[in-house]
Amino acid sequence: MNKAKIGGLITGFLQLAHIPLSARATRQIERRFDYNSGFSDWIMGVGFIYGQRGEPQSGLKIGIGSGGARGCGPFAIYNALRLLGFSPDPAVIIRELDYMGGFNLGGLGGTNPAVMADFLRKTLLVKIDYLPESLDALIAGANVSILLYHAGGMRLHYVTVVRMADGFQIYNLGGNDVAPRLVESIDEWQMGVRILAAIVV
Repeated sequence: MNKAKIGGLITGFLQLAHIPLSARATRQIERRFDYNSGFSDWIMGVGFIYGQRGEPQSGLKIGIGSGGARGCGPFAIYNALRLLGFSPDPAVIIRELDYMGGFNLGGLGGTNPAVMADFLRKTLLVKIDYLPESLDALIAGANVSILLYHAGGMRLHYVTVVRMADGFQIYNLGGNDVAPRLVESIDEWQMGVRILAAIVV
């Protein structure tokens, strides 16, 4: 493991413990922001992020991880804000989550759902509901939702969900998607996965 990854892991542990970041850690976050900002106009011009392994989003720096491997959390927030009519900058979302300690193990462990909800609470009315009984009922009354589910093995994954007249659209369900997927029922879809948390906006 190289020095940058070790430094990122240490930064991640310090943020979890609510220890103030060092000047070096702050510089690393700002360097990643500068790098990611180079892709902002391209991503925002395309609109939504349908598959995190597509270009250019796969190359974004998510802590010490990459967008292709660990970007589902910030990308779910980005898609949710787009669906709500905002024009979010993905580089700003990633930087804010980084400063908030949102990336587990410095980015190698994905994004913390409680920090994602805190991020959205800054400007929006957000409810976070762990293990809801009926997702169809929960999401039907929401503008947009973010679901965290167990994707097999050691993998967790975030998706953005919006209610449509004929079912539910799911954004970034597959890493190589080029459009949202339509499912009739989230309750039926979740039979094959294990939902861990729902962030409802």
